[in-house]
Amino acid sequence: MTDTRRDEELLAVRDLVVNYGPIRAVSGVSIGVHRGETVVLCGANGAGKSTTIKAIMGSVPASSGSVHLDGQPITTVSAALRARRGIRLSPEGRQVFATMTVEENIRIGAHQLKATDRNTRVEELFDTFPLLAERRRSRAGDLSGGQQQIVAMGRAMASRPRLLLLDEPFLGLAPIWIASVSDAIRTVQAAGTALLISEQMARPALELADRGYVLKHGSIARRGTADEVRSMALAEEYV
Repeated sequence: MTDTRRDEELLAVRDLVVNYGPIRAVSGVSIGVHRGETVVLCGANGAGKSTTIKAIMGSVPASSGSVHLDGQPITTVSAALRARRGIRLSPEGRQVFATMTVEENIRIGAHQLKATDRNTRVEELFDTFPLLAERRRSRAGDLSGGQQQIVAMGRAMASRPRLLLLDEPFLGLAPIWIASVSDAIRTVQAAGTALLISEQMARPALELADRGYVLKHGSIARRGTADEVRSMALAEEYV
């Protein structure tokens, strides 16, 4: 899945270190995502995948190292400003607003847009993701886990991000919903959005990816094309 749009690096993470008190969760991680590219971070539970994603979003601080977006440093920039610059997160566990409708969840994701643009964007997403349109007036908390994952993705896509971070999008899903979420991710890819996916279930994620990294004990253990990382992950039981 390589094309000429992917010549420039959109996200550059260099020597990232994240500590939780005395515990080092991420140790010297360096990764990159090019424009329009899909990259997967895979590894066992506790490998540092979600912490890396949160540090890129700015929801946890980096102890050292750097994060650049479009060549500009954002290491000390707030999560809100990173969102305005084009990074959005679909978090682990989906975290939809359970008592709100699907449409209200999507509108929250589009809150930074002007009112007229917000309405247009909501309808665009309903056209793009038919499931959202079918359930637009349903309470998000009444949906299945797979449906909620698509709501969370739609909410994150509402502001037209340049980089979408997906943290464990397949966690706890039945196979039928893994397939549906995979289709939704392909729709995001078709729009030209770059993706960084953190996933313990590496097999379905790598089917969607250009490249991947394997994290182990907070450090990069392997890196390569999706096919190369798939072979490594299978051999070392990271899937």
